[in-house]
Parts: sequence; structure tokens; C-alpha cells
Amino acid sequence: MLLYLLRHGDADSAPVLADHERPLSIRGQKEIESVARFFAASKTTVSTVLTSPLVRAQETGAIVEKTLQTGSVLTSESLVPGTDPASLFSELSARSDPAILIVGHEPHLSGLISILVTGSETSHIEMKKGSLACLAVQKPLQRGAGVLRWIVPVSLMEIDATP
Repeated sequence: MLLYLLRHGDADSAPVLADHERPLSIRGQKEIESVARFFAASKTTVSTVLTSPLVRAQETGAIVEKTLQTGSVLTSESLVPGTDPASLFSELSARSDPAILIVGHEPHLSGLISILVTGSETSHIEMKKGSLACLAVQKPLQRGAGVLRWIVPVSLMEIDATP
């Protein structure tokens, strides 16, 4: 199974909003539109977009799904920051999808990558906003059994939409 892990784009920092309510900023929307175009240009196929319930992750997932047209955006409580990775491992292991896009947050995503690749949460992996990673994993998901194929920061995916 291929797991694509995407950190949400830049979020609005208005102090009147609770953290879980913060939407993407205009900049964040543009970043994620670039990620979606990069994904589409790479001919990558995912069958499901699995997102955190936080607003900025939901918006990120919706932008990418609109471009990729997966037809399936699901919300997972296992992607709330601070959640035990074991719950996500169980959820993913039960799915039959050959490739899934996971939209979440830091430090949760880098911790997941570290656990899947090295077996430890202490690896120094950084997922900047809008970064996309690809991991190859076997089911059931196990610590240290994944292979990190690549991580691409949003700055390398910024593809102009105009001809």
C-alpha cells in the first residue's frame, strides 16, 4: 500500500478562532492548489482522501480531491494531533485501498513517518506546511517496516496554473 501524507496548507491566524476552527489562509489555499496540480501532473492515483477533522485539514483534503476526483473524502479522528498512532495503524490496515492520501498536522505526521520507517518517534523528519511524503507499507502496518520513498516541500511543487 502507498501512503501519501500531506500537511495542511498555511492557516488563518486570527486570534478569535479556536485552533480546530482555523481555515486555510488565501496563501494556504494557493499552496494546496499547487500540491493538487503536482499530484495530478505526476499521474499519481489515490482512491481515498483521509483527513483530520480540523477545518484546515478538511479544506486541504477537499482542494486536492477536487483536482484528483477520488470521489471519497473521509474524516478520521485518528488524525487529530496527539492521537496514538496505533489507532491510525488499525484503521489503515483494515482498508483495501492500494493508495491513500492522508491529510494532517505536525508533529503528528512526522511522528507517523518516523514510526513507520524507523520504529521510533524521535527521527528528525520535518513536514512543512503543504509538504507531501510518500511511504510504501505492508499491511498490517508495523513499526519500522515502512519505506520512505520521498518528501517534497510545497516550494518545489508550485506549478503555475496559467499557460
